[in-house]
Amino acid sequence: MSNDTASSQGIVPILSYYTYIIFGHVNGLGVICAFALFGVFSNIANIIVYVKMGLSETVNISLLTLSVSDLIASLSMLFLQIFVNPLVAPTRLPSGAFIEEIGYTTTCLLYPFLGLGACVTAILSIERCLCVITPLKGQRSLGMHYQGFERKLKDRILDAQKIKSIVTPSRISVLLGVFFIYEAVLCTLMLVQTGPPYKSYNYKRLVYMAWSFTYPSTVCFVLISATTVFLVVRLRTHVSWRNQTTNQASGGSVKELKATRFVILICLMFITCFSPNVAVSVVTLVYQEFTLQNPYFRWLVHVTFSSKLTFQTVSISTNALVYYSMSTKYREVFREIFFKKRPTVRLSPYKTATE
Repeated sequence: MSNDTASSQGIVPILSYYTYIIFGHVNGLGVICAFALFGVFSNIANIIVYVKMGLSETVNISLLTLSVSDLIASLSMLFLQIFVNPLVAPTRLPSGAFIEEIGYTTTCLLYPFLGLGACVTAILSIERCLCVITPLKGQRSLGMHYQGFERKLKDRILDAQKIKSIVTPSRISVLLGVFFIYEAVLCTLMLVQTGPPYKSYNYKRLVYMAWSFTYPSTVCFVLISATTVFLVVRLRTHVSWRNQTTNQASGGSVKELKATRFVILICLMFITCFSPNVAVSVVTLVYQEFTLQNPYFRWLVHVTFSSKLTFQTVSISTNALVYYSMSTKYREVFREIFFKKRPTVRLSPYKTATE
């Protein structure tokens, strides 16, 4: 229903059509496209850096997969915002179809790979939880009981080795591969089985989109929120134990501390950027009148969904800034590749992304 049709029926939208158009130009062609374009280049840089660093560590494998997913999502978001913008959308292709159809086609790529990114982040946070549970339990025991120090230390080392034997690079690779194939299959089904025009309503496409993005991202949001709280509590416990027992931390302890902080920051970014998506989902579930079909809310719904996409674009485009600021090895390899600056100590190819 157009703005004129709504007015002719005596319905005054809560947000005017012209406000929606202005917001679409500023937010869509301006903010989202800028972040998406940055995301394309930053994720390409991430992929190059992590391939250079090597894939012998589970963190590197997860972050490489996340970068590939974010690259595809950034490209899809860029094309979506360009081709569905009101300035470009009315242009016709040689086939006679409107050029906006290209933009809507990219949603079949965008949402599955946003879902994949959520799954990878969840795996990263759960893996970090497994890595810190046993060492911190051992640290607490060592801090409280000084008798049997050697025995407890050996138990702690054995438990940590047991965890590492479970969370291996090959197993993480297989798990990530399963999620990648799952999302790729749903993406293919949306493109092939439902077919064009992708702008029109299609029940099957909505089902595929729900299983590729809505359900996985919601479950992952809950998991990431829970694991982040757990990691923050464990981090505080770790720091408290260090302050009580010694003024000097071992190399392994510092490494675990940095890795935990690194993952916490990635998770916090995900939670912040996906919270609007969860909030909109809750609103539409509770108040079912908040839809595009309702002429009173139509333009407000458009603006709300566009704002939600802005946060998601920030999430998929700015991870490189976190990696560069938090990881010394990432920073050194990045400078070596793109600025030809050699590190003072040559890096081994078997390094983690968080050291």
